Amino acid sequence: MKRQLAETAAEIGRKHERDKEAENRLRESETLYRSVFDHGADGIVIVDPETAAPVDFNQQTCTQLGYTREEFGRLKISDIDFLEDHEEVRAHMRKIMDAGYDEFETLHRTKRGDRRNVHVKAWYISVGGKSLYLCIWRDITDYKRAEAEKEKLQAQLLQAMKMEAVGRLAGGVAHDFNNLLTVITGYSELLLQRIGKESPMHGEVEEIRRAGERASSLTQQLLAFSRKQIIEPKVLHLDNLVAEMHRMLTRLIGEDVALRTASGKSLGSVKVDPGQFQQILVNLVVNARDAMPGSGTIVIETADVELDPGYCALHPYVKPGRFVMLAVSDTGKGMSEEVKAHMFEPFFTTKGKGSGTGLGLATTYGIVKQAGGSIEAYSEEGIGTTFKIYLPRVEEEAAKPGSDVRLAELPAGTETVLIVEDEGILRNLCVRILERLGYGVLQAREGTEAISVAKGYGDRIDLLLTDVVMPGMNGSELATQLVLRNPGMKVLFTSGYTEEVISHHGVLAEGVSFLGKPYTPSALARKVREVIDEV
Repeated sequence: MKRQLAETAAEIGRKHERDKEAENRLRESETLYRSVFDHGADGIVIVDPETAAPVDFNQQTCTQLGYTREEFGRLKISDIDFLEDHEEVRAHMRKIMDAGYDEFETLHRTKRGDRRNVHVKAWYISVGGKSLYLCIWRDITDYKRAEAEKEKLQAQLLQAMKMEAVGRLAGGVAHDFNNLLTVITGYSELLLQRIGKESPMHGEVEEIRRAGERASSLTQQLLAFSRKQIIEPKVLHLDNLVAEMHRMLTRLIGEDVALRTASGKSLGSVKVDPGQFQQILVNLVVNARDAMPGSGTIVIETADVELDPGYCALHPYVKPGRFVMLAVSDTGKGMSEEVKAHMFEPFFTTKGKGSGTGLGLATTYGIVKQAGGSIEAYSEEGIGTTFKIYLPRVEEEAAKPGSDVRLAELPAGTETVLIVEDEGILRNLCVRILERLGYGVLQAREGTEAISVAKGYGDRIDLLLTDVVMPGMNGSELATQLVLRNPGMKVLFTSGYTEEVISHHGVLAEGVSFLGKPYTPSALARKVREVIDEV
């Protein structure tokens, strides 16, 4: 009997130890659960579906929503305004009850009213015979913002790549077309000089010449867009440029549209081609006028600005630094997102047939990029549009305005000129023009032939007139070889575009003489005389 009692007591003791050990394990498990529950990076809420009251929740839920534990514990989930779309959430809850699980994104609103993007995982669970919702949610606001910025940057990069491809195509077309236009306008001018104004054909030939000039203007715009146009930049103040053009722009837009200017104090200098930026102002102002049928206001503003890394991170190809801003704003009808996506593309226009070429903004884009700047457009339908151009500031002093020199008659000469041009009809035109002006003219199709021709004339060649881009040897290499043999020979380059052979990014190197195609006989005559007479 005693033995049985002892064994029973021992068994009770062992059971007590086991129960105590189980309690300790349960306590440790609860402590671990509570630690994970309370210190997790995600919000966790357990909800009673019958009462919509939170059965349990962690500190992260309160922290992210901005409530204290006491405030959140007194609320019902259905009464809490943090669920942005109640209908959507109810639909998900029904799905959870049917399928046992759902995963979705929604918006939460904090106690303070801030909107946060969240990713929710929810289960329909049973604990002690009671059904509950277990919801784990993660704040993905920063991730969504980063994704949006990434998509925006990708779209900007694709747009820049598309513009670059279109620019190369436009530049190539303009280059080939310029050779033909030089011949058309050149021979038209020669015919006009020969037949005189009394000829019945004078009017027809004059129309051919004018058409050639209009076509030349289009090709120059294409070259400006593709950034293959040679420019002659000068250091100047943009506010002075705006002031000089104010009267002309006022006449251009008419009496129904008001033009205002606002200039920044102590504006910095920029290095740009004055003629090109006059073209930019005209393009932007005309577009602004056309966007305000009837009446409106155009504001031209200049100011010194600094672009920080934060701004540049959202605008590809823009570097931080000090810039001068030129802004043109209007109170017009604005642009749709679709129009803004295509606005800088050549030949894209929203104007009616015959009202525009679609090259204004394309030209502006190319000029700004070639000057090392950037351009941004801000527009809302029904409100208006603002174009902002940022140009790098320079420390050099602005150049003083000079006066145009116009010659009444074509200058002649008796010097010897070697013409090197691979386009036969254009070479023949140049030969005819210069021979009529009294020059001795030699000619060659390309570099190797030019060197052979030059050997027979020693130092008697006064000027080399050469195309830049030719098969085999380019114009710059040819000039180097011939000048070594004849140091006194002058050089005049000509081209439809630069190919960066005699220029750096389209900017003419100091001391290099250049005549851009297409050119007229008078332009050729003046430039040849100017280069030969240089000291």
